[in-house]
Amino acid sequence: FILQAMTHTNVVEVKTLIETPKCPIMVMEYLKDFIPLKNFIEENFPLSENAIEEIFIQITSAVTHLHERKIIH
Repeated sequence: FILQAMTHTNVVEVKTLIETPKCPIMVMEYLKDFIPLKNFIEENFPLSENAIEEIFIQITSAVTHLHERKIIH
């Protein structure tokens, strides 16, 4: 499974994929202390320009990594 081979600091690791008769199940890495982006923005609003830039860099870095490997999102 191609996503299991992905290694990037801004891409959650896929541990395994289980196919059941009803639906596939994707087991992903556990992210301790993870805060969803929406929650982070709500809790830190208004964001500084530096924080916005850091978020943008992390997202574009992950998307670029995937696109270079012919994976769409």
